[in-house]
Amino acid sequence: MNIGIVTQPLSNNYGGVLQNYALQITLKRLGHNPITFNVVPQERSVKIWIRHTIKYLLVLGLPGKREDYYPLFYPRDKSVALFVDKHIVHTKIHRNYKGYYIKKMGLDAIVLGSDQVWRKRYNYKVWKDKFLRFVSDTNILRLAYAASWGSDQCEFSENDLLIGRTLMKKFKAVSVRENSGIELCNKYLGVDAIEVLDPTLLLSSTDYAELTKDIKKQQEPYMAAYILDRSPKKKQMIDYFAKQNGIKVVDFDIAKNKVSVEEWLSLFANAQFVLTDSFHGTVFSIINQRPFVTVVNSHRGSARFYSLLNKLGLENRIIENDYEEKRLGEIDWMNVERNITHWRNLSIDFLKRNL
Repeated sequence: MNIGIVTQPLSNNYGGVLQNYALQITLKRLGHNPITFNVVPQERSVKIWIRHTIKYLLVLGLPGKREDYYPLFYPRDKSVALFVDKHIVHTKIHRNYKGYYIKKMGLDAIVLGSDQVWRKRYNYKVWKDKFLRFVSDTNILRLAYAASWGSDQCEFSENDLLIGRTLMKKFKAVSVRENSGIELCNKYLGVDAIEVLDPTLLLSSTDYAELTKDIKKQQEPYMAAYILDRSPKKKQMIDYFAKQNGIKVVDFDIAKNKVSVEEWLSLFANAQFVLTDSFHGTVFSIINQRPFVTVVNSHRGSARFYSLLNKLGLENRIIENDYEEKRLGEIDWMNVERNITHWRNLSIDFLKRNL
């Protein structure tokens, strides 16, 4: 089958790019030919940017507010773009989905997912197409794989949902990344869904090691600190766990370090300990069997953290407030691997049965 993939922009989001890479590899192993729609929506207007900036300045000095703020613009990172062009089969860049002619592309099916495709705030101007509105050909098989709402709340209005419900009737099957997504799909879209793994977990550490084999490793033991939303409190956490483990800190993110995707993967694979508030930072700690702590990132959506870690028996690795009282203990990696294998088989079976 020739399969088109609809997902989030392939820009500067390491996890977003890697989940697409993993889904493509999985589909290829199942005998299909995937290609990702490379859509980078037009940036928001200056008026919206000014309003957003004013809001940021107003909350800047308020305790506990700054870490809830998220940036409006995400400039395309060159090193990420190099990875995308080398490892992901994708279309030419378009500003929206209207520029694609499905019949001319010769597609048999379109897979929606994964990542936060049903979170409206992250899909400015293209949210209707995340229900595949742009696909006019009725013969195209439509499938949602590990589609995520991002949280346990619905951000769509009732008018939005009228559109969404109509379009979802055309899907052959629906799967979601978080357990909470099952109820959201039933309640708001009128469809039944099952829970599956994020695509990154469909591949093994050996698969990712192929991507990092030429990356020079850190010689000295270190704690990897990958924090998306920084705050004084999280800085205290970094210092605390570094002291607890008696190792230096490698503190990195795309704004500070500009590491490549391969370097990013290597930093997780070779860390002695990981502290992160990133969903995919958590995922790659698990894939590489690295001891870790996840700081719940409520503004970006906490349901996905709880859903993933509960599935794998790792819910005790979550931190909310009292990190100094946290008793982590050892991770039973054999049990974790058994759980991943179970969910991986279920997830791949979903793809096999519906494609």
